Amino acid sequence: MLTLKTQENKDFGRVLRDDQGAIVRIVEERDASPAEKTVDEYNAGVYCLKKDLLFKALGEIDNNNIQKEYYLTDIILYMVRNQFKVYAVQTVDADEIFGVNTENDLKQAEELLQKRR
Repeated sequence: MLTLKTQENKDFGRVLRDDQGAIVRIVEERDASPAEKTVDEYNAGVYCLKKDLLFKALGEIDNNNIQKEYYLTDIILYMVRNQFKVYAVQTVDADEIFGVNTENDLKQAEELLQKRR
């Protein structure tokens, strides 16, 4: 999975790790406790895994959260609970994972791409 490490507050899910640094799960911004919101490693929403494992994990996730939504991020929790190793590649450049959800976001993304050319 790809993560973003930054001191800037982002509206992304937080990557939670255990004392040894292993990824435990991702908690979405809206579901995060005040302590979890202090975590400075964010989910970038990019995953690489085998197709069969993905479909197995998708069949196991539920909507037991504040939003009553099915979170794709719960596949990470499924993998951890079933003893699969989850590794992260980290970026520190938030522009690399810029999300486009609105027309304004699209305009911003286009401007970022123009700057990089």
